[in-house]
Amino acid sequence: MKLVLDRMEKRAMERYSAFTGTKEETLRRLMKFLIPTSHEEVMEARVWIAFIGNSFSNPKLRELKQKMDLRSRELMLMVMKLMKELGYISENSNQDLEIEVLYAFIDGLVIHALQYPERYTDEKLDQLIEYYLKGRKENITDG
Repeated sequence: MKLVLDRMEKRAMERYSAFTGTKEETLRRLMKFLIPTSHEEVMEARVWIAFIGNSFSNPKLRELKQKMDLRSRELMLMVMKLMKELGYISENSNQDLEIEVLYAFIDGLVIHALQYPERYTDEKLDQLIEYYLKGRKENITDG
């Protein structure tokens, strides 16, 4: 499991540093990166889901699960900071709550993309991310 974690982290750092374009484009690419789409990413995500299931009944796996959750939260924090910088989240919002909402959105897409890859195409994921971000922007202007 640590190998999967290390691969995911390395890929995340490589992709993040390779992002070019506007901050808006970087935000969307970073969010989409968190959702498995390639064969290798899908396999890693399936291992991760199986690992989570096993960790409920195996106390020895809890520590590694907590480490992986911490790394995931660090990625969510990177996304959230960029969202805040771009005006999708207000400066006075509850950061902990915002991370949980973002985490739930991404995790939901991960689960659905693993279950129904034919339904969650690149185009569909782009559409869902746009819809999510549009809703965030509307919350700022309405709230």
